[in-house]
Amino acid sequence: MKIHTNSSDRLIAQLDKADMERYDIAFSSLGLDDEKTGRLISDLLSVSGISLNGRSCRLNVDAVSNGENGMYIILTLTDTVRSTKRLRIRNRRYVCALFSREDLFPLCDALKRYDAVITDCRLYSDGENYAVELCQSVLDKINLKHVLSEFGLVRSCPARLRRAELDEHYKLICDDFIRRLST
Repeated sequence: MKIHTNSSDRLIAQLDKADMERYDIAFSSLGLDDEKTGRLISDLLSVSGISLNGRSCRLNVDAVSNGENGMYIILTLTDTVRSTKRLRIRNRRYVCALFSREDLFPLCDALKRYDAVITDCRLYSDGENYAVELCQSVLDKINLKHVLSEFGLVRSCPARLRRAELDEHYKLICDDFIRRLST
């Protein structure tokens, strides 16, 4: 685990695959009510020397996926009236309605080389057309929206709205469709 501090109120921890296995955590299961996530946050606070005792502050916890290679945890203290914790998971989320069914396999081939930056991908169908849901880490400089736009209409939207829309109009066909369809 690499720990970077750029101020007395901010810490950035870079966890690799071994660190995630040691804490027995996965990016998809992070949560403030999770005991393993709480242990990781407590360990980071104790290593950094950041103390919440007696301070009127808020601890913001940001988690950013680094693909299969690990994740970043960013702890930031901000002054507030009360002391609370909050976990934000940052990713870019896209929904792409494919122009035609024939675009599915070329899309998989185009996205296969970006597998390390894609944190989640799902394939949906309404019986005639396909829609792709893709999630990528915001730390990556590559914007996959441009890749997706070659194969369909792309929208960025909040996770809850996107999931409700997909569940209403489409049926989930496959999780992790890039790996499954390109082998």
